[in-house]
Amino acid sequence: MGARGRGRLILHALTSALLFGVLGGIVDAFVTTHQYFGPEFVCISAMTWTLCWLPVGAAIGACAALLAKPGPGFRSPLSLAALATAAMALFSAAIMIAAHLNIAYLPTYRSPLSLLVDTLVLALALAGTAALAPRLKRRFERRGATVSLLLHTLWGPPLVAAVALGIALAAWRGGASAVPAPVNRPPPDAPNVVLILIDTLRRDHLSGEGYELETSPGLDRVARAGTRFSRFYSQSCYTKPAVASLLTSLHPSGHQVGHLRSALGEGLLTLPELFHAAGYRTAMVCSNSIISEEFGFSQGAERFHTLPLELSPRSNLGYVLSQLSERGGHARLIRRFFTIVRRLERRLFWEARGDAVYLTAPQVTGAFEQWRSELPREDPFFAYLHYIEPHAPYSAPGEHAGRFASGAQVLVEAYPPMVGVFFPFSKGRALSDAEWQGMISAYDAEIAYLDALLERLVGDLLARGPGDRETLIAITADHGEEFYEHGGWGHGHSLHEEQIAIPLILVGRDVPVDREVTEITALIDLAPTLLELAGIAVPTEMEGRSLVGHLGEEGDAGRGVDPEAGVLSEIVYSETYWARSLIHEEWKLIVSRLAPRDSVQLFHLATDPEEGNDLSLDQPERVRKLTERMWELVDRSRRWASEPELRPLDPVARERLRALGYVE
Repeated sequence: MGARGRGRLILHALTSALLFGVLGGIVDAFVTTHQYFGPEFVCISAMTWTLCWLPVGAAIGACAALLAKPGPGFRSPLSLAALATAAMALFSAAIMIAAHLNIAYLPTYRSPLSLLVDTLVLALALAGTAALAPRLKRRFERRGATVSLLLHTLWGPPLVAAVALGIALAAWRGGASAVPAPVNRPPPDAPNVVLILIDTLRRDHLSGEGYELETSPGLDRVARAGTRFSRFYSQSCYTKPAVASLLTSLHPSGHQVGHLRSALGEGLLTLPELFHAAGYRTAMVCSNSIISEEFGFSQGAERFHTLPLELSPRSNLGYVLSQLSERGGHARLIRRFFTIVRRLERRLFWEARGDAVYLTAPQVTGAFEQWRSELPREDPFFAYLHYIEPHAPYSAPGEHAGRFASGAQVLVEAYPPMVGVFFPFSKGRALSDAEWQGMISAYDAEIAYLDALLERLVGDLLARGPGDRETLIAITADHGEEFYEHGGWGHGHSLHEEQIAIPLILVGRDVPVDREVTEITALIDLAPTLLELAGIAVPTEMEGRSLVGHLGEEGDAGRGVDPEAGVLSEIVYSETYWARSLIHEEWKLIVSRLAPRDSVQLFHLATDPEEGNDLSLDQPERVRKLTERMWELVDRSRRWASEPELRPLDPVARERLRALGYVE
């Protein structure tokens, strides 16, 4: 057999690999029905499969070319071509089936049961190949095909049609979390609603709340144009559970989002879903990648904008490759191959954002403005805008960076690594006075930088042209930040005031001007408030209380406000690893468990706002009553609890979270 004939065998095997790689990737994308499903995911899945199959096809083609010889029998060109086609088809199916079984049903791909199932699936594929190859050869012979025409006559048209159908269906279906335009029509006077969240903004660092530096003149002016709540608290001390509480109006014990890998359950009603059901166009723009589609936070959003996720490990084949690449020794080749796949994904689909760890404030505002410009003018909208400034690293751009620094300070962009970050009341090492003050100055500079941007945005939203709808705006935070007040840095490990005392400003439609609300209120109260102000019924499962009553006549608490209610905040990572606080009137109880150690603290906030004097031993009866009240609220919240759902972190997400201080 000549070199030309052997070359055709190699080309045939490569063409088979290309076509079955594309087809396998499309089918894999359809089998992997999750929230990432869409045209981009279909393309990445097909790319991953094709890059895997091309070297396999080259190896099979080379073997066929070496074995082939003219004449009948097993080594004839048509027999080997049919064998290569059958092997590509059936082993593609076998790998997909085995991967899906391991991921969805079997305990681990290294367990004895998994190895047995994988062996059986591959054995069936081998037997199927042996049975299918002779049939394909006879079919080729009946058609008078030559090796160079096999795929053109038999496989080309069906596969081209399958590829076109797969991409079309992917584009039509969208993701599980993507929602179409609303069906219902809201009232003609329904206001636009914009919820602005400033990540890691502690209330006492705003100049309008008495801070000695002028960090927030813009927000202070916005507050005077509306109503500010001066005793507003978060339900947790780090982003994921706090935002889950904001969107669902449930405590962490209810929504079960506590772990770094926790996902927001699809059965929970979220604020974007409720606005969308009422006829609103909905969008979420999130700078912090911990609030992402990956963890279920995009529910109810027509447009969800954040940094791109890494999709190559999300298909069945991609997930298996990512798992194998993490093993040592013989997995080095797989690791290098999968690194190439991920780099190609970044280059082809991530534009210029591959190395970013968060969206900047101008990018968040720009994405929102772009979406708003695309909407019909008559459609009301709900938008959730999540700004990550002033989260660490504290790095305000340009001239803003040293705005509050003095000559003796050393600007520090990140706090020292915490030992056991997220452990209740874990401690960190001390810094010099110059570094400590420099860190605070850098944090304050980020607040001031964002303050100017937000004042312009709010002014633009409130400015109305002829026929424009009124707009309701809420500005709040998810949690605060500790600067060694109680021996720790950052957030996520304590329920002291510096980590859970946050601002709330309401401005716009039906909001009184220059009003201060001094009653204790909480983050879970914001969703019912926005719904009521927009004329939307508040679901009974929401635990928060509408604050609309506080917006009535001076001194009128109004409906929905329980004078006996306290504010419950939680860190819940496991049954033996949690902390809870209850603020009731002027008292604050903090209970924590890091097994086998339990801790109880009691503070009188009116006389001890810095929480330096623990009165728990002096007030045992008050501790008992507040503890009972705390557990009543926890038990009430657990009515809505379901089994916590944990999802893996892909390598890119892990690197972004490491840059933000969430993982070591």
